[in-house]
Amino acid sequence: FLPYTPFKFNLPERVSEEKRKEMKDALGIGLRKVIVLGSPDEEEFVVFMQSYNSLYGKLPHAECPLLIVGCRQRREKGNELKLLGSLSGQSIAIRSDANAPLPDVKNNNVLILNTIGELLNMYSLADVAVVGSDRNIFEPASQQRAVLYFKGSWNNNVEAKEVLVKTGAALVFSEENLKRLVDNPAERQRMGENGLEAVESYREEVLSKAEEFALQI
Repeated sequence: FLPYTPFKFNLPERVSEEKRKEMKDALGIGLRKVIVLGSPDEEEFVVFMQSYNSLYGKLPHAECPLLIVGCRQRREKGNELKLLGSLSGQSIAIRSDANAPLPDVKNNNVLILNTIGELLNMYSLADVAVVGSDRNIFEPASQQRAVLYFKGSWNNNVEAKEVLVKTGAALVFSEENLKRLVDNPAERQRMGENGLEAVESYREEVLSKAEEFALQI
């Protein structure tokens, strides 16, 4: 039978610099920092927004890091606003059609992705990626991004998380860690490089085990 680990992990390739520049220009990001919050559950979303508001809530929108939120699952029209209770006072754009042009969010500080299949590309734009519990933490690491993760309950993706923690590519989410990474490009770069190296090493292991398995069938 096909071993479940490590074949369960999606090990994506890096988004090209050309594609990243195209997305940044379309979104109107300019020189702003970008935080991407990937697949949080509702409790994690509330906890994150408490920290975001504490750190940046009193700043003009143009001085706040752009927050891009990838929903844990796509919400039906009318239900997408339910997660916005913690976003009082924020300037919000909602993207519900992945086939539409990217919105210009230079006058917003939050972009909600109520779409499927766009989170990896958005991770490539992040200065800091924050990952919900037991989600694919290798995705932002594959884009050479510094990663914070929620403790939560890790099962299917616990091995990936432990690999990144062991290599210094991921830290548990806290307001202190978020501020430190947003303010410290050298630490972000170090963590991103460690994460990319870890993912590449894991990819080599996957290919090696796939070849071994192929010889057995």
